[in-house]
Amino acid sequence: MSETKSSVMPTMPPGKTLLKLRMLANEAVIGEYTDRPVCKAICLSGTTRCVQLTTHRVSYLETRRKWCCVKAPQLLRQVFIKDICEVSVDNHRRHGDSYLGMFFKFIFLVVSPIAGIALIVYNQCFEDSSYDGYYVDYYYDRSKSPLFTIIGGALLAVWLIAVIIVLCRRPGSQIIIGTRCPQLPAFVIALRSKKDCLNLLEELSDLLDKHQ
Repeated sequence: MSETKSSVMPTMPPGKTLLKLRMLANEAVIGEYTDRPVCKAICLSGTTRCVQLTTHRVSYLETRRKWCCVKAPQLLRQVFIKDICEVSVDNHRRHGDSYLGMFFKFIFLVVSPIAGIALIVYNQCFEDSSYDGYYVDYYYDRSKSPLFTIIGGALLAVWLIAVIIVLCRRPGSQIIIGTRCPQLPAFVIALRSKKDCLNLLEELSDLLDKHQ
């Protein structure tokens, strides 16, 4: 996560910005924010978000990658400051789950409880008893095995821990921008960093106050 102000851009060539947009007359960059995937590998699997705020407009680019390939079309939103009617902040749980993350989430939250209950029920179908000193097995002549109960209980414990982690997870912030454009009445800018989100909100609020 990085934040770049217009006053500290000496290494950027003239006319070059984060989104490589052509600057308008008397337009200057106020802030630029980049939200990269958590994955540190070269593949950069996940969602990359770039936000550019200038004195005239706000631009938002979102790209989703999987295994080094662009799997979804790029999402680009742009609105001029004069067309923004309101800005609000809300919280949501996730910022673009990767496919691997969604797979593990499915395993822990869906598969593990089903498998755990199935093992426990399967083990309970076999009862051990004795009659007149003789050992008798019911149900396919098979006795109970504590291993099935232990594995089933462990899977249920893993499911419970996963549920607690999901419920107690800190929500992320998102900025909701309402516009006067009928084609785009509102759009959302989601940034993982709370600091970047607050800075962008303050900059937008200052610009809206100046344009009123």
